[in-house]
Amino acid sequence: MATPPVDISQVVQIAAQAAQAAAQAATALQRFADRRDAGGKFSEAGKVVRQPDPYGTDDVEQDIARWTEFYDNFRAWLFYADKEYEVSLDHLENKLQLQLTCLQWMLVNKNVQSSFIPF
Repeated sequence: MATPPVDISQVVQIAAQAAQAAAQAATALQRFADRRDAGGKFSEAGKVVRQPDPYGTDDVEQDIARWTEFYDNFRAWLFYADKEYEVSLDHLENKLQLQLTCLQWMLVNKNVQSSFIPF
């Protein structure tokens, strides 16, 4: 049984939604950190490493263009505040990379059964 054709716009939309979710998580994490310890390590990190600007707009092209800057600032700020996050975030990124690799493989090999979902 052949799989239905893959709509690239849906793949881009899913990637944009994932980026938006990451931005929302970063914002929530900042709010939590600010409430938990107003004078703590996240506040200190913001004095040493520029805290990332809010991310996510209605303009997908703008979001894609700003992703690398946001990503680098977020990681630097987060890891300065608490080195423990580095291991967790690296683990999540490696898992995501595996999922993206599988998705790319599925896009290339469109004859794969649609029930094959590696993640």
